[in-house]
Amino acid sequence: MYVNATMEDLIDKALNQNFVPVVDDRGIFIGIVRRQAIIRYCYEKARTEQQAHEQRIPEYAAVH
Repeated sequence: MYVNATMEDLIDKALNQNFVPVVDDRGIFIGIVRRQAIIRYCYEKARTEQQAHEQRIPEYAAVH
């Protein structure tokens, strides 16, 4: 996986392997991204978006 890959590409690779090797634009290995890091990223992003959504809803609208 190249360093400038999208998150969607990264998730697609991680579905079938526990880690994704990362290479630079010359194809030289620079590290790995673990599946755990991808899951944590997605969880935190979803949680942040949910909190932002809850703050936009007026309190009376959430009750009714």
